[in-house]
Amino acid sequence: MDQKEQLPPIVQGHSPQGPERQRSVLEEIRCLRHAYSDQIPKDIVHSNGDNPYTKARRGWWTALIGNLQLAMRTGEVQDETLIDLIKRFSAWYTNPQHLSSKALTTADDIRHANAMITMVLGEKDEVKKKEALQALSFLFDENE
Repeated sequence: MDQKEQLPPIVQGHSPQGPERQRSVLEEIRCLRHAYSDQIPKDIVHSNGDNPYTKARRGWWTALIGNLQLAMRTGEVQDETLIDLIKRFSAWYTNPQHLSSKALTTADDIRHANAMITMVLGEKDEVKKKEALQALSFLFDENE
């Protein structure tokens, strides 16, 4: 079985409208949320490893930040409050000082990323939206 056959359909490029249609940036972000595991493996995972589908990989973070930035540039995200949240999140997770202070992805990092995705995808459930905003409140802490 080759690697493509092992991928969940959402990763293979299949969208509800079929594989021939290119996904939107928001669909890519949804894929990053659902096709990758929240579990943190005990060993560092590389993209060519046995199971690279974890949010603990640096490559996953690069894809997330890149897609968040692209969603703003393409206009898929237009709400100014959400744009500010994306900018703060991106600045935090690309800040060399933050990155150098820790070696590996933590459960809190993944919780923050999932909360950011929840906000970008426009969660309608007010309880989930409130939980996501609470998880991202560290972005507004002046001491951080």
